[in-house]
Amino acid sequence: VLFELPHRQRAFVLVRLVLASSALLSLTNKQTNTARNNWPHTVMATAPELAFARVLASNEKPVRTRGVRKLARWLSKKTRPFEDLELRKLWRGLFYCMWMSDKPLIQEELAKKLSSFVMLLPTDENAFAFFSVFLGTMVQEWQGIDRLRLDKFYMLVSKMYRAALARCNGGKWTDELVASLNDVLTSRVLMTDTSVLPLGLALHVCDAFHKQLADVCGTQSSVSWPKLKALLEPFLLLLMRCRSHVLVERVISGVIEPLLLALPTEGEEEEDEEEQVQACFEVDWQELSDQLFSMAADSKTLERNRKSVYQLRRSIVKECKSAGVQVNEPVLEALDTSSSSGDKRKKPTEEEDEEMEEEEEMEQEEEEVVAMEDVQVTKASRRGQRGKKSSTAALDKTFTTADAASSSKTSTPQRMSKAEAVRDCAEGVHDLGRGVVRRRTCPVTSVVHTDKHQQHSGVFLFFVWSCQVEQCLYVCVLCVV
Repeated sequence: VLFELPHRQRAFVLVRLVLASSALLSLTNKQTNTARNNWPHTVMATAPELAFARVLASNEKPVRTRGVRKLARWLSKKTRPFEDLELRKLWRGLFYCMWMSDKPLIQEELAKKLSSFVMLLPTDENAFAFFSVFLGTMVQEWQGIDRLRLDKFYMLVSKMYRAALARCNGGKWTDELVASLNDVLTSRVLMTDTSVLPLGLALHVCDAFHKQLADVCGTQSSVSWPKLKALLEPFLLLLMRCRSHVLVERVISGVIEPLLLALPTEGEEEEDEEEQVQACFEVDWQELSDQLFSMAADSKTLERNRKSVYQLRRSIVKECKSAGVQVNEPVLEALDTSSSSGDKRKKPTEEEDEEMEEEEEMEQEEEEVVAMEDVQVTKASRRGQRGKKSSTAALDKTFTTADAASSSKTSTPQRMSKAEAVRDCAEGVHDLGRGVVRRRTCPVTSVVHTDKHQQHSGVFLFFVWSCQVEQCLYVCVLCVV
């Protein structure tokens, strides 16, 4: 139709079509902006946490800012208990919201807003569930954080930890609140099994403990010892059962040793800022010393950690004495097998003493017999290196005598050490090359074995012995020449 029209009319129609198409595009954009402004009512009203996650992870900063503001209003009205899946979706969006933020001031402002959500939630159950899922998200995403974004996530962890402590302080440090906080830390970050834990996150929590607690309580009101003792439980558990030596040392240097700054000092008029912060803590040094001693003496404490705990206790006692604080040594309770009436333990009679002495003498005689047999076996094996046939009969007689003596005993023979086993194998290989046939006594079962050497196509098979006692297996030696 356009080609059939004259030239002027054709141009007029084309201009009208262009204007109509531009008006249609502007109307479409206006409807899209209206839907964004009415969010989240127009986007997945049945799943608001998913809608929040999508907007919080947006590339545009105004959209993320508007999403954080609306999320705060939504959380303040959340009285129903959270589900774990809801919080995980929500924190995935908040994680990328922090990931997208740039500039230090903007990052600090966003970290304060996110940490304020812990105090904004109406119930304590939702508050600690929110904090728990945050730590779980950080553990899951920690390995993917690059070094350029690591500092802002360290700041976020510190402020969230401070908010959790502030929640406990607002509730007057009740046992339920402190227990909930300790459960979250123990199950998420301060775990004894460090194989599934990012070590840097746990180290940062240890470093942030004293500073965040001092910020929450302030310098005017001091933290009493019962409160501090309850908060130290997750860290003391790490001292007992953690297998990471680095984390144990950080707990000692970052959590326990800073408590020494609360000791009274003389002759110092000016105090550092750190000392003023730590002065707000009250510590019962006698109870702390006794607790460390009982931890080190506990059978559940790892052997590598036991020495560190004992050394930590000695250093605390030394610092207390130098500061004029008296710390008594723990009193070891004597063994008492009597009844609950408090009767003292009876002393052994003279007959019992004589029986005990006789048993000790018998044990010493048995040990001497075993030692003599080991000496005879060692001498016989050394004489066998000469490889003379004339000495074979003497060796047989020696081993027969040793077997007769060992069969008459009732005690358990001693094991062969590693050095003796290696030396005996070397002697057997030497005899193998010379074609000497010897008889040996196994040091474990006292059974006489005969070494048989055969040569087949350049392969010498030398049988030392093979016997299994408890979990010790003396293996056959195969020498291929």
